[in-house]
Amino acid sequence: MAKITPPVAGTVNGLGPHPFAFTPNPGDFNLSMNFTGFTGSVRLECSQDGTNWFAASFDDGQPMEWSGSSVSAGTMKMVLTEPESGWTYRLNCIQWGAGTMTWRFGQ
Repeated sequence: MAKITPPVAGTVNGLGPHPFAFTPNPGDFNLSMNFTGFTGSVRLECSQDGTNWFAASFDDGQPMEWSGSSVSAGTMKMVLTEPESGWTYRLNCIQWGAGTMTWRFGQ
């Protein structure tokens, strides 16, 4: 039986990677983000060692990155799949102008 992974949540209101990260069990996990007056860019990153981080990508190879007016307000929720154990995910604010984003990883 797989160990239950507790949800992880936080708020982005400035530049840089968020200090909280999420290590899901293999399989599906959720990411929800709520944007309030947010201007900037946020990227989903992953790592196997917690030191070297890589941009997670969509199936077409494009980085999982959200920016500009497409995220200024509203809520976004997605289901992601990680087939391997040991991968950790975090959000990194790579551009910030104003506003906040709250987020939650869960499984």
